[in-house]
Amino acid sequence: MSRSPTKSSGVETITITARNTISNTDFKKKLSSANESRVQWVNRSNTPRIITFVAAWPFYGLQATIYVPQNGSSDIFTVNSSQPKMTYYYTLSPQASGPPDGPAVIVNGG
Repeated sequence: MSRSPTKSSGVETITITARNTISNTDFKKKLSSANESRVQWVNRSNTPRIITFVAAWPFYGLQATIYVPQNGSSDIFTVNSSQPKMTYYYTLSPQASGPPDGPAVIVNGG
């Protein structure tokens, strides 16, 4: 069963569905650098997931691999307001189905 994305306690969620996809509304998730958006991945599948950002890291702290346990949630990450406003692509392992260009977070100023 998949749930639609929610925003609770000021945290945006990106949902990995039970069908091993990232919901269409979350596939290119828009986050605000001005508001230092916070984001968390929620895994509704029975498979643990590893998220690796491809070229750049949009969050505070050192770049890290993000672990999302089966039927669980990742840690919460805060957008670094000093990072460039751009699209940050990441990979999901094992791979989930979806468009060929891969999932991403889009950091903008608003």
